Parts: sequence; C-alpha cells; structure tokens
Amino acid sequence: MSTSQIFLSIGAILLLMIVSATLNRTYLSALSGSIDKQVEVEAMNYAQSMAEVLFGTGTDYENLDTNLGNFDDVTDPDRRFGHVTTFGDSLFATIDIGPEQTLIHGVQGRRATITVFEKKEGTYNQLVEQKATINPR
Repeated sequence: MSTSQIFLSIGAILLLMIVSATLNRTYLSALSGSIDKQVEVEAMNYAQSMAEVLFGTGTDYENLDTNLGNFDDVTDPDRRFGHVTTFGDSLFATIDIGPEQTLIHGVQGRRATITVFEKKEGTYNQLVEQKATINPR
C-alpha cells in the first residue's frame, strides 16, 4: 500500500468519525429536548391532578384553610406537595388559596393558584401555573 493510499484511508476514517459524532450530537440534542417537553407535560398533568383535589374539597369547604392552606412554600418540604416523574425528576406543587369572594355568575367561592416547580441545581424553576375555583357544596 502506498503512502497516498494510507493518507486517503486515514482521511476517510476521520471524515466518518466527524459525521458520526455530528449525528450523535444531533440525536442527543433532540432527545434532551424531548425529555424536557415530557417533564413539562407531566407538570401540567400534576397541576391538573392538584386542581381535581381542590375541586373535591368543596364538600369540606369550611376546613379548606386547615387542610390545604399551608401548602404555599416550595422551599419547605412540609409545606409543599411532591411528585416523581417517570424520568425520575422531582416536581413540587404549592397552592395559594385566596379569600372568599363572588365568582362568575354570582357564586360565592375561593380562587386558588396551583404552581408546579422543578428543582435544578439547587434552585426551584416554575414550570406550570394553573388557576382553580372552589365552591361550597
């Protein structure tokens, strides 16, 4: 084998390595974006689940503050809700319950804001915020 054939073979191998590395990087980037979107979808589902918990408290409306009023601090493990996603990420939810007021169509009730966070590198990042109303039944 001549020197030019050796250099041609080495060049072909290097070119193959560069193309392969580029394809792998593109694949990993797409996969990372997909996982991030899945975490956001799970956060929305978790917020919806928390809203359904709030809707169910209408039968115990008088004890709303006692039962759910203290879950308003994401940094305190005793004052937040927690959920682990299918990817192993931790999501945390807080509920801020407002005062009783007249809602739409003259119905008395309270508004609640459900906020879902994820913890990354020691900081809590808000992913989703959902509003809900609670009416006495």
